[in-house]
Amino acid sequence: MKYTRSFVVGLCLLIAGCQTVTVQQVQTDKKPTVAHKKLLIEAVKEHFYDPYSIRDAELSNLLRFPNRSTGYCGRLNAKNAVGGYSGRRYVEVGIRGGLITSYHPNSYWCKAQQNHIKWNRFRELEKL
Repeated sequence: MKYTRSFVVGLCLLIAGCQTVTVQQVQTDKKPTVAHKKLLIEAVKEHFYDPYSIRDAELSNLLRFPNRSTGYCGRLNAKNAVGGYSGRRYVEVGIRGGLITSYHPNSYWCKAQQNHIKWNRFRELEKL
């Protein structure tokens, strides 16, 4: 009986912690700053095979992600190791205090929310 009650209480707390977060709840109207764009360009240079081939680059407004960090979603197309374009990729980058705190290539969250995110052209990345 004692363990059953604890199990039920724990299960209720677990279910209460699982909630869906929409983009409207996390998106701000703040467009990417010049300093943040420079950080993002450096991250892309480090993580993409051919960053100089990037095209169709777009960047979201500043977001507050479900894990309470802030950052941006990006979507772009770049060449892979074989030399062909691999299709649009979605990247989630967390930024805090002028530093990149997390980098998630092929972000499922950004891809799932793509129709609800306000996208801005990221011409600086296309001009590398």
